[in-house]
Amino acid sequence: MLNTPKLTAVTFAAACGAALLVAGCDDPKTSSTPPGIKAQDDAAQKAAAQKMMAEKAAAEKAAAEKAAAEKEAAEKAAAEKAAAEKAAAEKAAAEKEAAEKAAAEKAAAEKAAAEKAAAEKEAAEKAAAEKAAAEKAAAEKAAAEKLAAEKAEADRLAAEKAAAERAAAEKVAAEKAAAEKLAAEKAEADRLAAEAAARRLEAPKGARITAPVYPEAARRGGKIGTVVVNATVDASGHVVSATLQPSTADQALQDAALAAAKTWTFTPATRGGKPIQSIIRVPVNFAMND
Repeated sequence: MLNTPKLTAVTFAAACGAALLVAGCDDPKTSSTPPGIKAQDDAAQKAAAQKMMAEKAAAEKAAAEKAAAEKEAAEKAAAEKAAAEKAAAEKAAAEKEAAEKAAAEKAAAEKAAAEKAAAEKEAAEKAAAEKAAAEKAAAEKAAAEKLAAEKAEADRLAAEKAAAERAAAEKVAAEKAAAEKLAAEKAEADRLAAEAAARRLEAPKGARITAPVYPEAARRGGKIGTVVVNATVDASGHVVSATLQPSTADQALQDAALAAAKTWTFTPATRGGKPIQSIIRVPVNFAMND
C-alpha cells in the first residue's frame, strides 16, 4: 500500500505532467523515492491514466450518445412539429374545402329552390291560363250548341210543316191520281174487253172423229203405241192436211192414224165469232184389247 501523501503526489503528478510538485509532493526527477516504490507509482499512474482515458472515453461516448439522443429528439420534435403543422394545414385545407363545398351546395340548393319555385309559378300560371282557355272554349261550345239546337229545332218545325203541307198536297194528288187511274183502268178494261170479244179464239171441236183401222199385221204382231196427228182444219171444219209428230210407234200404226185423220171433220175454230182455219193436235192410241 502506498502512503496517502505519496499517492496524492503521484496522482497529481500524472495529472500535471512536468509541473512542479506542490502540497508536499516531490519532483519525480529529484525524488529520492526508492525504485520499488517508484515502479509502484508508475503502475498506479498508468492505471490512473488508463482509468482517466476510459472515463474520458466513456464521458465522450456518453456526451456523443447524449448529443445523438438530443439530435434525434430534436429531429423527432421537428418531424412531429412538421407533421403537426402539415396535419393542421391539411385540416385547415379540408375544413376550407368542406366550407366551400357546403357553401356551393347551399348555393346550388338555393338555386334549385329558386328554379323550382319559378317552375311551379310558371306551371301554375300555365294551368290557370289553360283552365281559363278551357272554360272559354266550353262556354263558346255551349253557346254554339245552344244556337245549333235552336236552329235544328227551327229547321225541324219548318221541315215538319213543309212535310205536312207536302203530305197534304201528295194526298190530294194521290187521290186525284187514284181516281184518274181508276177511270183509266176502267176505260182500259172496257177497251180490252171489247178487243177480246172481237178477237176471241175458240179451238175447233170434233164433230166426227172416226177411229183408225188397226192394221191386221200390227195386231198379229202385238204392235201398240200412240201416234200424235197435227191436223189443219179449214174454216168449214174439214181436214185439209195432216202430219205426224215424231214417234216410236210402228210405221203401220202411223200410216193408219194419218189415213183416219183425213176423214175427220170438226166444228171450225172462231175468232171474234168468225170461223177461221186452225191446227189441232189429236193423239191416237193403239192398244190391244182382250
